[in-house]
Amino acid sequence: MNAPAAKGQQKTDIGNYTLILEDNHNINAEKILLVQSNSESLYNFNLMIFPLLLNIYDATVEFKVRRLVLLSVLRMIYISSPDELKSIIFKSKITSILASTINRGKNLLQHKIRNSKGSEDFKHYSLIFGSLLIIQSLINGNPVTFLESFTKEGLISQIQEFTLATNEEYKKVVDTSEKIGVEEIEGFSNNIGSDADHAESEAANEDDDGDGDYENWAEDDNNDDETGTSADDAETFGESSSVLHHFKSINQSSSILDDGLKLLSLRTILESLLFLLNSINCDYETLSASNNFTKPDSMKFLETFISTLRGDLTLVSESEWVNLWTRFASILDSSPNNDSTSSFELVSSGIINELLRTFQGQKNFESPICKTFLYIFCSALSPCVNEKTSPLFFLVKKLEESLDRIESFDIVGSDSDASQSSRFRAASMTKQMRIKLVPMDSDSSEKNKSVFLVVQAIATFESIQNFIKNSKSINLGNNLNLNSSSLDDDYHYGFYIDNEKIPSDATIFGAVYKSSENQHNLNSLKGDLLKQAHVIKYKYVPGKLIPDDSSAFEESVDDALINIGEKSTTDTLQLLKILYTMNQNVQNPSTSEVLFLNYKLSAKLNRQLDEPLLVASGILPDWAIIIPREFPFLFPLETRLFFLKSTSFGYSRLIDFWSSKSKEEDSDSNTRNPMLGRSIRHKLRISRDRIFSSAVKVMENYATNPGLIEIEYFGEVGSGLGPTLEFYSNVSKEFGKLKLHMWRSDQYSQLKYNNEIYVHDHHGLFPRPLHKLDPHLSNTLLYFKVLGKFLARSFLDSRIVDFHFNPLFFEIAMKYAVTKNFEHDISESIKKIRNVDQSLSSSLQHLKLYLDEFACIPETDWEKVQISGCKVSDLMLTFVLPGYEEIKLIPNGDEIGVNSSNLEMYINKIINFTIYGGIENQVKSFVSGFSEIFPFTSMILFSAEELTRLSGNDVENWNVETLITMIHADHGYNNKSSQVEWLIQIMSNFDKDERRKFLKFITGSPRLPFEGFKGLSPPFTVVLKHCEDNLQPDDYLPSVMTCANYLKLPCYTSKEVMYTKIVQAMNEGNNSFLLS
Repeated sequence: MNAPAAKGQQKTDIGNYTLILEDNHNINAEKILLVQSNSESLYNFNLMIFPLLLNIYDATVEFKVRRLVLLSVLRMIYISSPDELKSIIFKSKITSILASTINRGKNLLQHKIRNSKGSEDFKHYSLIFGSLLIIQSLINGNPVTFLESFTKEGLISQIQEFTLATNEEYKKVVDTSEKIGVEEIEGFSNNIGSDADHAESEAANEDDDGDGDYENWAEDDNNDDETGTSADDAETFGESSSVLHHFKSINQSSSILDDGLKLLSLRTILESLLFLLNSINCDYETLSASNNFTKPDSMKFLETFISTLRGDLTLVSESEWVNLWTRFASILDSSPNNDSTSSFELVSSGIINELLRTFQGQKNFESPICKTFLYIFCSALSPCVNEKTSPLFFLVKKLEESLDRIESFDIVGSDSDASQSSRFRAASMTKQMRIKLVPMDSDSSEKNKSVFLVVQAIATFESIQNFIKNSKSINLGNNLNLNSSSLDDDYHYGFYIDNEKIPSDATIFGAVYKSSENQHNLNSLKGDLLKQAHVIKYKYVPGKLIPDDSSAFEESVDDALINIGEKSTTDTLQLLKILYTMNQNVQNPSTSEVLFLNYKLSAKLNRQLDEPLLVASGILPDWAIIIPREFPFLFPLETRLFFLKSTSFGYSRLIDFWSSKSKEEDSDSNTRNPMLGRSIRHKLRISRDRIFSSAVKVMENYATNPGLIEIEYFGEVGSGLGPTLEFYSNVSKEFGKLKLHMWRSDQYSQLKYNNEIYVHDHHGLFPRPLHKLDPHLSNTLLYFKVLGKFLARSFLDSRIVDFHFNPLFFEIAMKYAVTKNFEHDISESIKKIRNVDQSLSSSLQHLKLYLDEFACIPETDWEKVQISGCKVSDLMLTFVLPGYEEIKLIPNGDEIGVNSSNLEMYINKIINFTIYGGIENQVKSFVSGFSEIFPFTSMILFSAEELTRLSGNDVENWNVETLITMIHADHGYNNKSSQVEWLIQIMSNFDKDERRKFLKFITGSPRLPFEGFKGLSPPFTVVLKHCEDNLQPDDYLPSVMTCANYLKLPCYTSKEVMYTKIVQAMNEGNNSFLLS
């Protein structure tokens, strides 16, 4: 493995991990003595802090933070004994993190080094270098423990592959530089000259922008002169780590934040990486020569298990499957003192691919292989489940470890770090670009055909077209006065970059970025693209502009997955998706869906979405679009909502979102926020007495308008957020009226209020079946379409609604949005009906027992079959939908009896009317209305249960601890005030109805946002209400400012008086907005 290319060359510390200043040697030695004298305390500290450091590294993608973590780990390793290394580090996830970093380096070399963006990629090389230092230190520090572990986990194999890739790339760099006669070549350097001239000033600026001041403790790294050890005779870690003295730091700065990358070239980096890689490979060969590694029993089992999965599955009995799954669970068990199969061994054995192929080949989860898997791995009743863990837990963690190792999802276009404020990021959308419009006919000599424009980077080409056509000063020629009204606007322009047609909805920055990416011309960061003038060709096209059909560019799921990574990555993701679905279908799951969250991917996605210019320009990488939509269970709800707001609501809402975010984060700062434009607001005044009919008109006339909708009421002075939230709350309730004929109901699921009957089913609102001749059909379909618009607007405008939908409603809606038709078998359909109507489901399940018996006997004997002493004909059933006598399942169904020969048709007809054909038009109308605002398919990010929660049916936390942290006391009160403490006690003891009334009194909505009290914006604030006219505090009722979530609370003399006054105020002030 030793590559001669690296011999005899300078070895540079890529990232200043081993920097020690001459003046600080004595200080460093004193620190080492101090550490050694408190070894027990230091060990306990390291034991506690080490997993936290790894979690920090895993949860961020910021280079500065990750480099400091690696630096801290290196120092921790240096001061630890071999036994301490084993107890602190061995069972941690360090191997997975190191493997992921090395894999990232291999991908960078193989696929992206030619497109390198300079310093951005150099930062990745620095992290790789630091990881290699840790690997070498651990191998030499405790070879017995880590040598075998790194081999088992595949880390050594990855290092060997990375060595070959690095050596090959180094040879290419050397050969190219020799051909052109210079050491560095364009595209492979980091602007050495200019960087060298300004290195000191830039380093100083970087320190100023950092996270704070640091003491000069960069000298704490190991050094041979201080330890007095020699690498030649080293056997213990403290001695072997002296190999680090081979590396020369290129920076003499005492700042720990200085990584020293500004003066490095790619050739220097590759030389140093090769030296360290060859050193590690040499250490491995030397140390492993005395160790014999044999194939573990777990790998032998996996080979046998794979052979079974590739064979005829029908030949394996259910008891054999139980034994196989139990054995498979045992080799995954990562409990202490158990030598479990590593994630690398799972990937290399091929078991992931075989499990995926096997599960995908099953029609449902009723097959023996699936039923036994669900029992052993997913059920809380499994014999393999204990109080703390389950087989599914270990399997998912292994799969996510392998995913972390093999994924190479890059964050594109990021030239800033996370420490920069939202104001700075929001300002990127105000940037302008210079473009030169040149006619496609390059031979044209008419100067007026070329024109320079300075435009917003996020402006679309359609907006440029409109600007040019409406401008009186720009004439692009074509022998016509294109601004003449005689043309009736019956023409448009086609725009091109490098002879590639640009879609009309593409942004300027997006088109230029993609062109540069296609030409592998992204050596510069996005800031350079903003500074340059870009040539865009145009041509005159007769006819009106026809918007590009995005559906023509849609890819299938399989094609999309190919674009996001290697097959091993997509196989792992798809297997995780199947396991998630399986776990959702277990009655008593052993683990929750939280198990499937991947915080590393979540951190990457959050960081990618934190680039609003890139998001607005539609140039997110493929993985950042595909993975959240295809595998949403990997991300927490907050991240998915961030993704929805960033990608589905349009430019204007993205601007609103970042403008609001920058104001919130910089509210205490005197810094001026960027001017991103002001939101258009449509203030509409309606009548309370006709609120539902008014809502229908509002949605029909204004729902598709991009501006914010604000509601006011005739005869009331209130305006703004409070009345608007109350509008959404009240209309939510109006949709539940029985007379609208929208929802399933019976006498047990109805609620009378103000002489109106409302559907109040504990299963949640679900469409009632309608037949084609129903007299209410047209109105009902209209209401469902309005409901779709109403709900979409609530998401778009961040308004709280108050529905209790049945999750199956959203599940079916998504099916119709994604596919045209869908069906399930009888058993699965009956299970789904149980979520809508338990009594109907039980009846159908009873009838299915007859079908099960019919399957085992000749048709001539069907009429003799009895269940619970009754034949089918004894049940006296007719082809009428139970609960809906007006719906005949077949023509003249009320006159046709059900018998053994038509029983299956009867069951299928009921199922079809209940959850398929009988509600199809209603659901499609809902989806159609919703999609007029933004595509309903965007909501694929959320499960049906999550959509139900987001639409109003969520559990709220009102305990004392939460209220103490969420309530802000001001202007006469503080959190220690007796009145504030009484208020918290009163609120925590409210029943459900009192909570809803209180919230409606304070905010205008009877519900909290899905984040709870912390989601209120502005935050819930309590202020002192002063007395006037010689009145006492107990004479006053509390009052509110709903737009600011302000409660004006008098200084009551007791908690009892306060409770009485609050209840009176929230009851009397429930349905009006007056001056307080």
